Formats: sequence, C-alpha cells, structure tokens
Amino acid sequence: MDKDFSVINFINIKKSGKNHSREEIECFISGVCNGSIKDYQISAWLMAAYIKDLSLDETTWLTMAIANSGDVLDLSHIEGPVIDKHSTGGVGDKTTLIALPMLAACGVKVIKMSGGGLGITGGTSDKLASIPGFNLSLSSEELVSMVNKVGIGIAGLNKNIAPADKILYAIRDTTGTVDSLPLITASILGKKIATGAKHIVIDVKCGSGAFMKDMESAKKLAAMLKKVGGKCGVTVLPIITDMNQILGESAGNALEIVEAIVSLTDIKKSRLMDLSIMLAANSLYLLKLTESVEEGARLVEEKLKNGEVLEKAKRWLCAQGAPEHLFEKPYNYLENSTHLECVKYNGPDVWVSELPAESIGEAVLGLGGGRKHKDDVIDYSVGIRSFIEVGTKVTNGMVIFQIHSKNKDDADRVKNILLKNVKFASHETVQMPVLLDDVLFSA
Repeated sequence: MDKDFSVINFINIKKSGKNHSREEIECFISGVCNGSIKDYQISAWLMAAYIKDLSLDETTWLTMAIANSGDVLDLSHIEGPVIDKHSTGGVGDKTTLIALPMLAACGVKVIKMSGGGLGITGGTSDKLASIPGFNLSLSSEELVSMVNKVGIGIAGLNKNIAPADKILYAIRDTTGTVDSLPLITASILGKKIATGAKHIVIDVKCGSGAFMKDMESAKKLAAMLKKVGGKCGVTVLPIITDMNQILGESAGNALEIVEAIVSLTDIKKSRLMDLSIMLAANSLYLLKLTESVEEGARLVEEKLKNGEVLEKAKRWLCAQGAPEHLFEKPYNYLENSTHLECVKYNGPDVWVSELPAESIGEAVLGLGGGRKHKDDVIDYSVGIRSFIEVGTKVTNGMVIFQIHSKNKDDADRVKNILLKNVKFASHETVQMPVLLDDVLFSA
C-alpha cells in the first residue's frame, strides 16, 4: 500500500460525497487484504459508500481491485467457447444443474466457482455437496482439466480467489450495507473476473424470494452489471426472472438434486425447464453460436430430445465423484429426512393466487436446510416440496405441500408458516411469466 495513503482521508472523501481515484481504491483494497486497514475503518467506508453511493468509474475500479486482490484464473488452455453462468440467488433455483449440461451438449465449455448459500437462497455448491462423493475441492489446474475433459467443471470458491470480497462481504453483512447496487455489482463481477470469465450470463432474480424485491431495483442492478462488465472488458448478459414463487417444485438441497435429475430423465414442460432452456439459448446467442435466441432454444430442445443433455449431465457429475447409478436411483444415494409430513388443503375449490417464495425459503431455513450464519452446518436432507403454483386449482383433501424434516415438531412449525402465507382466490388466477425482462442485451 502507498505510504502516502491515508484511510481517514479516504473515508472523509466519500463521506463528503466526493469521488475516489483509481489509485485510492486500489490502495484501500490492498490495505483491506494485508490487514493494515482495520474492520472498523472498513465499516466506516462501507457506510459512507452506501449513503453517498459510488460512481460508475468507482464501481469499475473497485470491481477490478477485488478481482486482482488474489489469484486470477487463466482459462486460455480451455479449448472452445467458454461461458460462466451466475444467479443472484432464488428459492429452489436449480437451473445451473440443468442449463450447464444443455450448454455442454451444444459444444460450450462451462467453468464455474460457487460459494455456499446464505439466508433463504441456497447455493449451487451446497446442492452438489449433498451428493455423496461429489468433489468440489478442485485446484485451478484440475478445474480447467475437468472442463476440457467433460465440458463442465464446478468448484467451491478458492480462498485465494478475490480474498478482498470475502472480507468486505462479511463486514457488509453485519453493518447493514449489503443492499448497495455498486457494492453488489463489484462483489459479483470481481469474483467472476478473478475466475477468468469473459462472457457471463447473469440471472437477476426479482420478487419475494430474491434479493431484488421489485422490477425497478432489478433493472437497475442488471443495467449496472452490464455497464461495469463492459468497462472491465467482460460481456455480461443480464436476464431478469420471476422469483415470486419457488422455481420448480422443491426447495432443499437433496430434494433439488432429485428434481434436476428427474427434469433431465423425464422431460416435461415447466417453469424450471423453460428458464433453463432460455438461459442456455441466450448463452449460445451471446457467444454468437446461433443467429438468434430462438435458434438457440430449438438447438437445446433437440439435444434434450436425443438424450445428449442427459449424457452430459451424467458424465459431468460422475467425473466429479458422484455415484455411477445416481440418475437411475437418486433416492438410494441422497440423504433422506427422518420425518415426512403431507400438508392437505381443506375447504371449497379455490385457485392459488400467491405462493411467496420468501416464506418457503424461510421454512427451509427453519428446518436447517440453509445457513443463517456462514459457519452453520446444513442438513442436506430437509426441505419442502410444493405440489401447487400460482394458478393451480386446489380441491378439498388435496396435498399441497410435503415437508421433509428431522422431526414432527419442526414439521408442525413449518406447516404453520406455509399455510399462513399461501393465498387462495375463488376465481381462476394467472401467474407471471418466468422470464420478466431480457431487453437489456443486444448483440
């Protein structure tokens, strides 16, 4: 760190609403990483940045400083087109497990580093960790080798990748400064750039079960991700998708692995499958492998029908340590909960009008299926299966939820949360489309 750099002056610059220089931000991040800047000083700057905001240039410089704060992966040894897929987090979001084999079947190489989930939104690495033997501890060299071998590779976040972000995020989480668009943008893109990404598809979730609760904030985040990515030399495709209800029919790590497997072995139209196809199709278009998103969707659907996507999924998971027959008998290998309870609807015929994803996410968290704090231990077996979605007609005695829990007391507590928050209407209802906005991208 520059000996003339003063962290007090740095804090005061932002506190007074002025802008930092690139050198100042780089010095700050250097001090964050080497420990010369203390947590309370970092907290003070984060609050100043939260209140006074960061300019586009400041956000870009912060992103690059985070990316360069540790190791940066070299993906030049990967053969063929490469893409990274990211989600801002949603309840029941298992599209990575489906969209990545779709892309690999179309000749695209997908490399991804994934951290554990925090709060009501689960992390992809946690879902994969529920598979016995699955190896997320790949070195950078092993990850690249895996991608060249099978087309897909996912590893847990290496401690040497963007270490500044880990420090900043931990302090943001305890100082009420998480929901700053520039800080969110720098955190997401800083990690992605550090993992060598040049093309990134970002699924920006919007709704009750997402971080961005409304369309206005989701659009602002999407636009910032695209602009900052461009200034950092990275092509970002943000797609805004609905998270007012869970994605698919399950929330909970092992349950979501089973649902992903079933989705690939018994192909049916669903919101989950529709979104997975659109994420893959947009990725193909972004890489200029198809002339339109529609052409990409047709190609993906063809690969689904002829079994190539399923074979890619099997080959990938087995290559990273999953049991050989996982796809034939998933329940034989994944941990099952010790208590199972069905929740039935009692009353006249109605239609589901609201099924808040946030409530289902909170229920899973309450069962022990997620982390309230970063060091919490997850129970992979617990979760919720939902047999309804917005627009479903519900009749007397119909099972609407299935609770997978450790015991009956947990199930009873969660049952009350679910029944309290699902809303019914006496007339037919229509749900929002899963794809809310993809107009921010143009090739």
